[in-house]
Amino acid sequence: MHIYIKKPTIEQYQAYMLCLVFGFNMIMLTFNNLMRLVIGNTYYIDTVLMFGCYIFVAIHTLGNIGKALRIKHLLFLMMMVFLPVFTCSNGAITQKILGEQFPYCIIAFMICLSITNYELAWETLYKFSWIILGISMLDSFVLDLFSETSHTLGYAALFPAIIYSIEIFQGIKNRIKNIIGLILACILVVQADTAGALAAVALTMIVAMCFFIKRLKRWAFALFVAFLGTIAYCVNHVVTIAIFIADKLALYNVRIDMLLEISKTGLTTDRFRDSIYNYCFQYAKEHMLIGCGVGNDRVLITKNTLVRDQTMVSNFPHNIFLEFMIQFGMILGIVLGIVLVIFLVRYLIREKNLYAQKIAILLVGIGFFPLLYSSSYIENACFFALIGFVWKRKDCIKYQECS
Repeated sequence: MHIYIKKPTIEQYQAYMLCLVFGFNMIMLTFNNLMRLVIGNTYYIDTVLMFGCYIFVAIHTLGNIGKALRIKHLLFLMMMVFLPVFTCSNGAITQKILGEQFPYCIIAFMICLSITNYELAWETLYKFSWIILGISMLDSFVLDLFSETSHTLGYAALFPAIIYSIEIFQGIKNRIKNIIGLILACILVVQADTAGALAAVALTMIVAMCFFIKRLKRWAFALFVAFLGTIAYCVNHVVTIAIFIADKLALYNVRIDMLLEISKTGLTTDRFRDSIYNYCFQYAKEHMLIGCGVGNDRVLITKNTLVRDQTMVSNFPHNIFLEFMIQFGMILGIVLGIVLVIFLVRYLIREKNLYAQKIAILLVGIGFFPLLYSSSYIENACFFALIGFVWKRKDCIKYQECS
């Protein structure tokens, strides 16, 4: 008897690769911990095996990538690579940036540039979100891998949270299921004590809601006013809401440090971020035309702010607009920030394809909003994915080459 396994199409491989862009680190972390729990010392064979799977899927997507790439895209990638190489004076920081760009960021950019079957991609991402949600809950509540604040868990849970937020507003099926998934994902974000991820969920829900309201032309204005009123109420009563949720989650041994912090300070940032923000803005004001260069901002932040005891390679400005300003100077930094916002907003307004719209909202939620609070655009695979996807879709809409 022969068992026949249907070979995935290149479009399916692209969808799988897009899933790995969002979930590979969490999958590898879980797989490695399970293997080492059962076997003991694996001599990093588990890590090699996972990277082998990553490379295998990546290789099977190369066909469409080659067709989609243009000279302008290659020039963009070269610029993103050369910026830290030629402007950063710290070898460890340069190595960290390049170590994220080559296996993750560049592939993410090219994958999103080459996707053609948006419905298949979204359906695959939706199914994958439940896998990531299950893995995150396993890691958090069974394997107990995250005993302290964890950006890994927070931003892994952000992915399914945004998927379900979009489906609640954009989809017509499984709303109860998606609401339950959203609640579970948000609990994991709270458990991870990652305020940036929680803010990204809220901002993405606003974007998804705007698209939903836009389709309901008859009741659009009334719904929009009600929506803004709800947001205003939540902001004004955020302390009360935080205390209420914290009391409920505490019954289930969920870490509530972030909610307790919000109950004390409201929506303000912590003193460490305030120290970074103040320094970056002051530096940018003193360097209107020329900034410090890509990567050197981390050296300056470590020397001149309250995060001097933390690892230098991860001391980002924690805000993409401040990062632009300190790296390129106040004037050019502001221009880059405005260009980026116009680039994204103009595309989102013009996008008509429902599934491409869903993917775009997801990428904005996971590749742009978190950069307002954490990470760095120069080594963030989701940001590269967002730029690649929007660039491709803008060209498609402009030249009417695809639906």
